[in-house]
Amino acid sequence: MASESTTRSVDVQQLISGAARLELKALIAGVECWQTWISQAAKLSNIASDTLNALQEDKASLSDTARRLTEFGKDNTEVFTALSSRLGKTYFDELGRLTDAINVKPDPASGPSRPVAPAMNVTTGKPRRKKARRKA
Repeated sequence: MASESTTRSVDVQQLISGAARLELKALIAGVECWQTWISQAAKLSNIASDTLNALQEDKASLSDTARRLTEFGKDNTEVFTALSSRLGKTYFDELGRLTDAINVKPDPASGPSRPVAPAMNVTTGKPRRKKARRKA
């Protein structure tokens, strides 16, 4: 039995540029994460500073501080959730482009690239038998 061998050509330049684009997107995502983190830390710092000033002037209110911290927590969660979703989508889009460069679809007229063998039983080394379905 002769087996057919099909060769797949991969555009190396497209593959390398795709990998470089993916790495740049990851670097940009890292920088954007740090920018977001610093921005959110600055907001929290402003809340803490305002609270300390209010304490010094005896105008501090526990309910006001709790409200501001709760609002900050909700905003912080929304900001990082949106960032994560957006960056994840961008990453997987780039990863999809990279895999498309690698996965060149073979010509369907040429048939399968290798013959399909039946599943083998590990203990006996013989082809597995299909199990009959039980009727309910």
